[in-house]
Amino acid sequence: MPSIRAQDQAAASTSARRASSGARRRQRSVSFPVTVVRPAAIAMPALTAVQRRRRQAANRLGAELTDAARQGRQPCIETDIPMPPRLIAEAPDIIAQAPQLAAAAQPAGLRVGRNLRGKPVAVVLHSDRWSLVVVARRFR
Repeated sequence: MPSIRAQDQAAASTSARRASSGARRRQRSVSFPVTVVRPAAIAMPALTAVQRRRRQAANRLGAELTDAARQGRQPCIETDIPMPPRLIAEAPDIIAQAPQLAAAAQPAGLRVGRNLRGKPVAVVLHSDRWSLVVVARRFR
């Protein structure tokens, strides 16, 4: 018959395993995990109402793409991002500017969503005039 001390040790190790698995579950449930490229240690620039709505919509889209990849399902995309026709004409210029803007991103201007393996699945890049959401070809 095991001693009381051995039973206590077994119970303690079981409790520790349960606690660590619960912590892992809580970590996974965070919406739109973000890699901070440049911490916002400075005051954020003031955004207009249009910029704020556009950024929020792009961030929601990036969060949905990230959550879908983490849960192994197809994303449910319902977007209300306003897209003026002039931006469609400027798409080649926006894509050309994106690498330089990402290299020197403003605070909260670049967000990277990752799957459970840590691979990037969605990137959200904001400028003063546009927000760009880039999705990995295969994000599962």
